[in-house]
Amino acid sequence: MKLFFRSLVISLFLVQFVQGQEITLFDDAITYRYYQDQERISYKEVGELMEKDSLSQLHWKRAKVKNTLANLFLIVEFSTIPIAAFSENSNPGIYSVVILGAGIGSIFFAISRQKSKRLAILRYNSLFDLPNENKNSEKSDNIQNPSPAIAKVRIKGINNHYGTGIRIEF
Repeated sequence: MKLFFRSLVISLFLVQFVQGQEITLFDDAITYRYYQDQERISYKEVGELMEKDSLSQLHWKRAKVKNTLANLFLIVEFSTIPIAAFSENSNPGIYSVVILGAGIGSIFFAISRQKSKRLAILRYNSLFDLPNENKNSEKSDNIQNPSPAIAKVRIKGINNHYGTGIRIEF
């Protein structure tokens, strides 16, 4: 019993000094909130943390480019609406196509941006799961898929005696 009590006290004492470095991403109404442990950090600080690993930096840069493209499509969409409303053009269908295309493009790049941010953060967080000798070495850049939560999804068209459809393979 004494041994159990001593080990409990020692483990509780050591747990107080353990600090994690993982990043968490939360969606807000308009923006994103980033937390490292339980402290809120800024977008700039997250970008600086992503520079520590080349693969997470690559995903983070892709997310920034996709964010720019999504915002560009949103600007095109919302700037076309008043033009279409007050235009005396005989063919208003072209404005509908532009608005619809820009909306679809904006949604596509927003979803893709979120995926790239998630992959960057998962990669950064997976660095803390690696053994100590691989944390800052070049070997950590050669890991293809460090997280088992990332799965490849394939969408294939099918046409058989049951009919035509879409099959999703994991």
